[in-house]
Amino acid sequence: MRITNNEAESRYEAHEDDELVGFLDYRRVGESVLLVHTESLREGRGIGSKLAEFALHDLENDKVTVTCPFVKRYLEKHPDPRVTVR
Repeated sequence: MRITNNEAESRYEAHEDDELVGFLDYRRVGESVLLVHTESLREGRGIGSKLAEFALHDLENDKVTVTCPFVKRYLEKHPDPRVTVR
């Protein structure tokens, strides 16, 4: 699985065999990055967790605000002091 930051679409994308299998939408709001919505096109594969992990690592120098319910659940297991959950 390959995960990339598609800045033109404001989302992190997961691909397998060059096929889109999931994404995590984000928005830049002031000095913070807002993680909005995760969509997995193949359930039960851990795609959402991998997207959340990649996004938080990619944004390690940014303030992050989470409204996506999936990422909120991910943060319950992997707390991050930079992240505000709404």
